[in-house]
Amino acid sequence: MELKSRRILTVDIDRDTHESAAQGLVPRGAHLTHVEDLDGAIHRVRAWKPHVVALNPAILGEGADVAACFERLRSVSQDEYVAIVVLLGQGEVERANTYLMAGADDFLARPASPHDWAARIQTAIRARDLHDQFRRSVHRIDELSATDDLTGLANMKQIFRLGEEDIARCRRFK
Repeated sequence: MELKSRRILTVDIDRDTHESAAQGLVPRGAHLTHVEDLDGAIHRVRAWKPHVVALNPAILGEGADVAACFERLRSVSQDEYVAIVVLLGQGEVERANTYLMAGADDFLARPASPHDWAARIQTAIRARDLHDQFRRSVHRIDELSATDDLTGLANMKQIFRLGEEDIARCRRFK
């Protein structure tokens, strides 16, 4: 699988993480950038819209709410799903389950070979693409269930739903 034009953000204090990722991902066509803290990551997610964020949880600090940090990263990019790969040191692999349960898509034990980087990032991108395909399908189903297929006009179900929403809105302003 090629990573052509896929955007990967590495978030780590250690710049060597970015260099290691670049060895495995840039030859496959990926675009990489690096930040060193969570605020920089949030800004970069908003501006650059990466497909995958490779994050070292050590930057969050001891006792940080990891699930809230993951949710915060994803909420910045409202339209598209952001896959999160957690970067773990050699002694931290047993904590991988904690991060996966908190919302990470995958983890990568460091030091990682270029092949490991490519495999984990490709897996995260496949998951992201499936998530986006699912969202598009749900949107299309909502659209089809609310309109007449022949005319494109709102059907009775949609008209009743919109009427109920208008009545509820009027009740708020009594």
